Amino acid sequence: AEDVKLRVSAKTIHNIYEYFSGEIVAKQKQKDGWFYVHLKTKRISEMTGVLPQWGSEIEVVEPGWLKHKILENCKAIL
Repeated sequence: AEDVKLRVSAKTIHNIYEYFSGEIVAKQKQKDGWFYVHLKTKRISEMTGVLPQWGSEIEVVEPGWLKHKILENCKAIL
């Protein structure tokens, strides 16, 4: 399993809980209303396809390679 850290809007946190229910290790609400969510997942290869569906309501914090891969995939689409 690999660690993934996300920054998630309050609007999207429910969706993240539904999709990653058994993989969430911790969550922390920030003063700005967003959440930091720590996942431990074996589905890391799915992340590049799944996370972009929430657009700007979610940001990959770690791992850096995943953030870069999603960015590259989005650029390729454009």
